[in-house]
Amino acid sequence: MKIVKKIAKILGIIVAVIVLIFIVGAIIQKICCNYEKNKIEDSYGKAVEVFGNNMQVEIIGDGETVIILLAGAAESSPILLYRPLASYLSKNYTVVTVEYFGYGLSDSTVRERSVENVVEELHEVLSKLGYEEYILMPHSYSGITSLYYVNQYSDEVKALVGIDSTVPAQNDYYDFASANITQGNIFKFLNNTGLIRLVSKIAPNILINDVNGYEYSDEDYKLFRTIYLNNYYTTNMMEELKLSTENSNTVYDMVIPDTIPTLFFLSSENAKTFESIGAPDNTWYDIHDDIIVDKKVGQIIMLDGGHYLQCSHPSDIAELFNDW
Repeated sequence: MKIVKKIAKILGIIVAVIVLIFIVGAIIQKICCNYEKNKIEDSYGKAVEVFGNNMQVEIIGDGETVIILLAGAAESSPILLYRPLASYLSKNYTVVTVEYFGYGLSDSTVRERSVENVVEELHEVLSKLGYEEYILMPHSYSGITSLYYVNQYSDEVKALVGIDSTVPAQNDYYDFASANITQGNIFKFLNNTGLIRLVSKIAPNILINDVNGYEYSDEDYKLFRTIYLNNYYTTNMMEELKLSTENSNTVYDMVIPDTIPTLFFLSSENAKTFESIGAPDNTWYDIHDDIIVDKKVGQIIMLDGGHYLQCSHPSDIAELFNDW
């Protein structure tokens, strides 16, 4: 009995120390975020008022054709993340990177994160910028947003170019929403308790994807880290993840209008992931091909690499897109 009591006492001390570390970490995280807010405000791009809140955009290049870069789910600083790809594309085009509400330097919003609302907000910001025709270039979950968008505003969208973009049929093979929500809750907890701040202090570049053929400046690295620590899985992002299945179901039967040329860049690793969960061979390719009505104006290119093709292949994407 004495041994049991000693073990229980030791375990109690360990638990108390862990709880204390979490509490102290959470206090430090809160203090740091309050201090850092002024440092990241207006650090890039420009704000556009949309339905009473500011949405941040960055515009580079001066080409006649306008490309709209749209981020995947829960990306803390889309403008910084997509700047390498934008820099390659801007040699020939005007490139606009949009940060949804709750992302990057954009305000948060009380509007529901339904695909209808997100599309309405996106169209409003593009209208206020004066763009009447443009190419949508969505990554990951923005594929859902873009599929709804092209069916609402087909007269404005000149083309759709997906970068390993989400399609609704992928939920037939795996519950991506639950996995993403679980991951989001874990990382949000780790960030709120200051553990991610601590780890990123030891390994400063851990939060930032390496980009092939592009070097971020030291200032960009610092800014990237600060924004991540302040905007890691925001309330709007978490709501978006919780509504992702519902939003996918909203566009489930939609296809890309045959008036809109379509190009998909797909990840070879993601293709293998679908095979590993028991989906038939070529599923990742086929479910994208299925939403292209007119195959004459559609093309799919498989690239070697992971989900973030805009980081592993920015120059290739720009070159292949330009040829296309």
